Amino acid sequence: MTINTQVPPFKESRTTPNQRVRRKPILHHKPNSHPHFVKNLQYLNFEMAKDQGEVQLLGVGGSPFVRRVQIALKLKGIEYTYIEENLRNKSDLLLKYNPIHKKVPVFVHNGKPLAESLVILEYIDETWENYPIFPQQPYEKALARFWSRYIDDKVSHVNFLF
Repeated sequence: MTINTQVPPFKESRTTPNQRVRRKPILHHKPNSHPHFVKNLQYLNFEMAKDQGEVQLLGVGGSPFVRRVQIALKLKGIEYTYIEENLRNKSDLLLKYNPIHKKVPVFVHNGKPLAESLVILEYIDETWENYPIFPQQPYEKALARFWSRYIDDKVSHVNFLF
């Protein structure tokens, strides 16, 4: 067996060494055919999600936990009302819906509140069955929960300035 140790010849380009070359991203699928393509989901699921009742999300900008829930709602095509909270001056609505932790996100579906982003994600995934967020197999679902909680433990030590 012989190993070729020659370096291939340098291909000339029209850019100088200090210029960055913009390359197209490699797509492994057609963007409009992928089931999790967010742009298409809002049109495919809008009517189904609209019939599921009133949905509200209490949150604060910059929170990764609130953002996680917003992404799930967007993927599922769920129409919701976002209520911005001030964590230094907590509203009566936040204190009413999350009296124990008094923090965001709080998800309210038909007047029933849920706290904690992972609990909210599981509820969304089970209530709106289209385009599942979590794996369907028990072992893979358990692994996803493990890694989600692991990341939450690491992120929760970061101090957010609100």
